[in-house]
Amino acid sequence: MIKKFFKHRINQVVGAYCDGMKVFVVDLRLQNAAVDIAQIVENDEIVDVDYVFEVDRGDERWTLVDVADAPIDEHHDELALRAEAVAEKISVICSTCGWSTTVTAMCLNDADVITELDDLSNVPPTEIDNAVRYRIAAAGGFDIDNFLAAHVALDDREWMEGVAKTAAQTWLDAFRKNDIGLAALTAMPDGIDAVDGIDLNGIELSSGAARAVFAARVAAFRSPPNFFVKELERLNGWDFRKFAAVVAAVTLIGLSTVFGLDRWQYNQAARALAVERQMLDELERDRRMMQFIESDQSELEGRRRLLAELTKETFPWRSVLIHFGSFHVKGVWLNELRGAEDKSLELKCEALNYEAMSEFIKALEADREFFRHEPQIQSSQAARSGSTVEFTVRIPML
Repeated sequence: MIKKFFKHRINQVVGAYCDGMKVFVVDLRLQNAAVDIAQIVENDEIVDVDYVFEVDRGDERWTLVDVADAPIDEHHDELALRAEAVAEKISVICSTCGWSTTVTAMCLNDADVITELDDLSNVPPTEIDNAVRYRIAAAGGFDIDNFLAAHVALDDREWMEGVAKTAAQTWLDAFRKNDIGLAALTAMPDGIDAVDGIDLNGIELSSGAARAVFAARVAAFRSPPNFFVKELERLNGWDFRKFAAVVAAVTLIGLSTVFGLDRWQYNQAARALAVERQMLDELERDRRMMQFIESDQSELEGRRRLLAELTKETFPWRSVLIHFGSFHVKGVWLNELRGAEDKSLELKCEALNYEAMSEFIKALEADREFFRHEPQIQSSQAARSGSTVEFTVRIPML
């Protein structure tokens, strides 16, 4: 029990895979055995689980909570640019879904790794790692110290895979640049059916999502093949912050017991001083609050005058502003709102993707009680960052 307390505990893993056109991301959670896997409690609310995928591993129970995907807006031949684009897209998806990126796992595309499948049953267990390294070095033309190798037993054969250290570091740097903790880098073996008791064929997922699940499993179960084994071992190592906190607490209790009586008078005087300082702080806060109230009243009066001027115009600005104050579509935000000379309303908006933009247009079309005419898309294009869509909509008001 004490050992478990001082160990890091991974309870959520995000798995990812990019097929060149789309990025697939999955959310794998560690659940309490007493929890119904069809309902996950998150932020004090019960959230429906889209994909019920339960796997028991010792005293751990993992559940596949959700799957998401998004298209890659820009395609790059250079690995560094491609890795950054994929990492940025994963960050956007996780931010939108509210998933933690502290522990993530990436499944590489088959073209990015060197793979071998062979029978190594005649090789002594202690020599398997060396045998794998020499096989991958020969297959990929690597210098013996300039690549990473990983392997896993599949039935009576050994699946081997390798990647150049520079390529692995490129992926790690891209994820760190987007504040994503990359704990596992792997490639899914060909024709895999079940590894470590996980039947991927039992889940109704696309090929890309299944590869993302495989990557998440590698990190969650701390199992091969993983090029970043040392990174995962670091995450699962001792939590020295907890250890230091316990040592500090024990030390503090001991010092307090030994010197408590001598410091009692000092503490009494310090409390009295703290009370006086608190009273002064409260008076200062009251003074600042009065200044804030006066400033807010002045700003509010200015806005009222501006709104009164706007309502004098023939264009119904007051109604428009009030209406858009309660008009929301998930994944879309309004950047600019202005009236044109032809008495039409022009909206400059930004969306996470084209699907969100389409939902926004549909919502405007359905709002016939306020907008009598159909909205017209004037322009739409990908933003410079490549992660959103900018578009302009014009709506006749008269």
